[in-house]
Order: sequence, then structure tokens, then C-alpha cells
Amino acid sequence: MNKKNYFNLKNELKELAAKIKSAKQERKLYQQANSGNDLFRKNVTMQNSADILKKWEDTNNKYSLLCDAINEVIRLKREYRHKHIIISMARGKSYNQIESKVREGNEPDWCYIKQLKDGYIFDEVA
Repeated sequence: MNKKNYFNLKNELKELAAKIKSAKQERKLYQQANSGNDLFRKNVTMQNSADILKKWEDTNNKYSLLCDAINEVIRLKREYRHKHIIISMARGKSYNQIESKVREGNEPDWCYIKQLKDGYIFDEVA
């Protein structure tokens, strides 16, 4: 992987981390609003929380909104994990060094990793 691609991927990881953080906060707001507890609204400190809560109040299908927020967090975390594996391999680490303990059924999607590697013109360090 050339330096330009490496730094692009590194910046993408930083952006993904920020997106994950805000998506988790949004999901938490929806979960708290869904619980019926109105006390949390007084202590909300997240930016754009008023917009998120207005979106919650205006929708007819609150369950769908909550599920979408949960699925967005899962999607972002999956993308982050696979890109993190790629950037670590570009630095010369083996997969076992990156993730030493992986539960059965929670292995990474190697087809997705290969697809991402091809997009970044990846040359694996042996």
C-alpha cells in the first residue's frame, strides 16, 4: 500500500470512529425515548439532540427508527473492524497479532477484506 492510500485509509478510520460515536449517542437517545422516561431529556448534552428528539416525536414508526439506529451502529463497527485489519496488515502484522481471540462465528469477512484491499492497491508485508 503506498503512503497516500495508507493515510487515506487512516483518515477514513478516524472519520468512522467519529461516526460510530455519534451513531451510538443517537441510538442511546432513541432507546431512552422508547423507554418512556422523560427525565433523560433534561440531561441531554449531545449536539443536535433536539433535532434527533424532534425526529423521534414526529415519526409514526418509532420502532423502525430505533432499529435503523441500531443497524447503523452495527454497519459502521463492521466497516471499522475490517478497515482496521487492513491497515494493521499493511503495517506488517499478521491477523493473529491483530485479533488474538475471536469467538466462533465472529470471524472477519475475508471476501470483504479482499475487496477493500483491491480498492486500496494493497501490498501485504510478509
